Amino acid sequence: MTKLAATGRRQGSGDVSNETRWRRTLAWLRAQFPPRYPTTVRRKSITDYANTTFDNCRFRIVIDRDAAPAEALDALLHEWAHCLTWHGNDVDNHGDEWALAYGRIYRAHDAWAYGFEAKATNGGDK
Repeated sequence: MTKLAATGRRQGSGDVSNETRWRRTLAWLRAQFPPRYPTTVRRKSITDYANTTFDNCRFRIVIDRDAAPAEALDALLHEWAHCLTWHGNDVDNHGDEWALAYGRIYRAHDAWAYGFEAKATNGGDK
């Protein structure tokens, strides 16, 4: 039996497709950080890297299909944080609550996907 790492890489073999990695990341996000409302994610050609809309009690995240895999992943985690912190009339949609949610998602993703956690630094520590 072949063991799969969270990143979608078979231990001892080459990478699986970016699409497989993308789907596994979405499944992980839905399980670990479920939004209050149903959320769909699509990849299509758009002028920005990503955007999120809320309509009919649903979030819709759109990520530029032409974005490099690392950019698309960062945009997905960024937009997912919006889904977790949206309260219906957000004026400051990149405020403290969003920043904390994004940081939690990002650190948890690194631990899941790469098997390590980022170390916190204390101001002057190097």
